[in-house]
Amino acid sequence: MLWLLVLITLNYGAYAQSDKDQFCPLGDGWKFCVKEKTNVQTCSIPGNIGRATISYGYNNGKHDTAFSFYDISHTDSQGAFEFGCSDGRLGDPAKGWKGCCYREGPIDYNYSLNAADWEIIAGYDGAWKTDGMKLVKYVKSGSSQSFYRWMNGLISCNEDYFPYWDQSKSDKEGNRCYQLENYPNYKSSGFIPCGQNGGECDVPDINADSMSLVAFGSGGAPWTMTWAYSSTGAIQCSKTMFLGSGGEYCDIQNRTVFPNSEVIGKWEQQWNCDGCTGGKYAITEGTTAQSPQAGKPSWVTALGDVVSAGITFLGGKLASDISGAISDLAEPSYTHTETMTCEAQCGNGTAADWHIYQWVMSTDEYVDMDPSSFNINACQYICNSEAIPPKCPPGYCADFACQTCTSYN
Repeated sequence: MLWLLVLITLNYGAYAQSDKDQFCPLGDGWKFCVKEKTNVQTCSIPGNIGRATISYGYNNGKHDTAFSFYDISHTDSQGAFEFGCSDGRLGDPAKGWKGCCYREGPIDYNYSLNAADWEIIAGYDGAWKTDGMKLVKYVKSGSSQSFYRWMNGLISCNEDYFPYWDQSKSDKEGNRCYQLENYPNYKSSGFIPCGQNGGECDVPDINADSMSLVAFGSGGAPWTMTWAYSSTGAIQCSKTMFLGSGGEYCDIQNRTVFPNSEVIGKWEQQWNCDGCTGGKYAITEGTTAQSPQAGKPSWVTALGDVVSAGITFLGGKLASDISGAISDLAEPSYTHTETMTCEAQCGNGTAADWHIYQWVMSTDEYVDMDPSSFNINACQYICNSEAIPPKCPPGYCADFACQTCTSYN
């Protein structure tokens, strides 16, 4: 059985309540596993999950919330994967009690994990000076475990800069440090200085379609990062804010809430009955967005622009005028989460097999460090007596069953 384990440390806020809320990151799919104790606690991931993300840390509703994330995968789906939930096994991303959670699927690092893209820069105890801010990984000898860290300046390939692993002296000699070759310089990737240690970093108030990624560090110190929204104002550029991480200054990078990703539209069956005459039915509508800006007027406008740029439907991309018209129809559902219903009338009084298909679109937004998919459940629907989804986008059906379309590109 082959497992791959990689780690990166990130910061962001959350609200603590239950074990899951207190010890798991925000977002869907996280399952609480075990709390850290004075002795090592074992967390077990079911063997039928071939790729998973492990988190280790805690939430307390403030900026000093932190997690270490591990990406695991294996080639054999038989048998559970067990790992120790403790600082000694997983590093120490934050002070105080922590816990382990997991969810199915990989981490989106936005950089390559292909071994061929990494350049070896030093052996164990070796020294190296990076050319600007670079992503460096420290690889444990004889295993697939790696620790990732933003570095700038002179570093040493040992426990002074990277986590301690329980290894013999001879095993440590095989540890290596690598730098991601051809990765854009940290400074040229849109980051600009925004504050010194002990001061403040101002978060620009641009619009709801913007957010900022703030990084704190310097030299060989790890760069700890946190998201800040326009409504945040200013955040402290200090070790206290960033979990005691060493650093001298903060940098900031403005990003869009909606990544450059496609919008996929489709018809989903929400209801059917066999041999009934029809009636009125309630279908849930609204978005499943988790962003704090979701539903606000400028966020709604920005989402409309993203949808209008082009919807992918049945494998093809609709023209912007068609996508814009569909966005106008669906826009009332952009303003709220899926806590509302709209009335769907289906059936003509004749006994038949009736089906209700609802128009649903999906795209991505930044909630934490990585893009998160969400749905837009619109109050557009088709009622027909066909067990076949409609073949046309909303507003372009030429027949009752929406199997024939009006002309569109």
